[in-house]
Amino acid sequence: MLPSAFAGDDQYQVLLKNALAQQAQQVKNLYSFTPQTAKEKKYKDFPSYTQLELDTYLIKQFGVLYDGYDPLIDEYIDFFTSQPTVNYRVLFGLFEHLQQEKGAFTETTPSWMQYLFLSRIHLMPTTNNKNDFFSIGLNAMIALNYDVELNEYTDDRVNFSSLIKATTLYFSDLKQKFEQPSEQLSALMLGASTVRKANQSAPEATNYWERYAHLQHRDRDFYPALFAMAFIHHRREAWGVKGFALQPKWETTTILTSDTLHAEQIASVLELNLPTFRLMNARYFNQVVPPGAPILIPAEKEMSYALLKDSIYAHQRANYFPNPNDSCYVFYLTERGEYFRDLTYWFGPSLHEIKQLNGFTSNTLPKRWDVFFKVPCSDSASFAQFEQMSRSQRDAAARGVRVTDETPAPVTPSEEPRVDRPTEIPTGKKISYTVKSGDTLWDIGRKYKVKDSDIMKWNKIGTNIQPGQKLTIYLP
Repeated sequence: MLPSAFAGDDQYQVLLKNALAQQAQQVKNLYSFTPQTAKEKKYKDFPSYTQLELDTYLIKQFGVLYDGYDPLIDEYIDFFTSQPTVNYRVLFGLFEHLQQEKGAFTETTPSWMQYLFLSRIHLMPTTNNKNDFFSIGLNAMIALNYDVELNEYTDDRVNFSSLIKATTLYFSDLKQKFEQPSEQLSALMLGASTVRKANQSAPEATNYWERYAHLQHRDRDFYPALFAMAFIHHRREAWGVKGFALQPKWETTTILTSDTLHAEQIASVLELNLPTFRLMNARYFNQVVPPGAPILIPAEKEMSYALLKDSIYAHQRANYFPNPNDSCYVFYLTERGEYFRDLTYWFGPSLHEIKQLNGFTSNTLPKRWDVFFKVPCSDSASFAQFEQMSRSQRDAAARGVRVTDETPAPVTPSEEPRVDRPTEIPTGKKISYTVKSGDTLWDIGRKYKVKDSDIMKWNKIGTNIQPGQKLTIYLP
């Protein structure tokens, strides 16, 4: 191995190492598989290779994205292959399961993008913090340009196909802004501003390695890590490290909650394994599920949930929500023509509190944006209905008037005319759509400019749809 001009980032390697180990520990809560034998447990040295073999494979696999060899790639091959092999059986098994999963990768998903996920390691959800797995290029503001809403409750394992499509579109746009392919990939992974600053510091840089030292980002080692992991996966049979054949423990369906619930309430009453339920619904990292939120449960439990909703709500509620004024989260999708002053009037918090909770820095309220609020848990179900009300109804509810569909609040003459989002009784033109092969709810929603969650509500379905299925859609 030739010496590199650079040294691998220790912090980055620790993150990857911990993620590998964590996946190996948690995978049994989501999947069934045959444990490895004593022979398979024995550590195996990675088979030797030449620089020519490495170069030939990477050029064939990545084409113009590969800026040539650097010994830092060898360092990451050594780093990865020095970890316990059981971690790789899990990682390869998760990756191969993802490749086979319907609606995950498609024939048009380039192999380099698939390997991005493999090299990020985080193919299992985490339940102890905000889900940050989908860190390859999209932040919430960018994703919104491609009709994908990202927030702290977004779980890429549920929204995977739409996120892949948004990433593909974003990467295509980056090609118009950066000339070199490795610049485009760096902008996707590290952010366009990071690459621009590096180019200002090193204007003569013609490849990633010449730009590397000027990339001020903790994840700049993604580039050698990507190539290292792809090569390791390519040589896995020669290495003798096969991925586990993983079978999901649940065949899932998606349901929408009607009240603020705790994960343990749902798991206990439905007799579900709590660690499995939490991983399936890792977006709710604090275990509190807001009203109107989607959760994944076993398909066989869908009827039980409908029959036991009241029991779930009441189960040890005083233990999980001991103070009636304890704060719960609700979210509200903003519309055109709404301002922060509307949100403070309807939901109660100050402008500072709204901005702090949601990470806003501007005084301009984004349209069609999920804004989060802390409200008393006892009132969370009522606040969750605000999204289905008209503006005048929200104004009336904020004044303490009880508002129902049967007795809508009157529209005052001074109120600005507006088009409301679909309610429980939509008013837009009703059409019927027949699901085609390859369709996803995201595709259909984007085609008709409606939310996939609205399609789910209108048709009382989960995320799974089948070719030939009839869907009712109300046009905006």
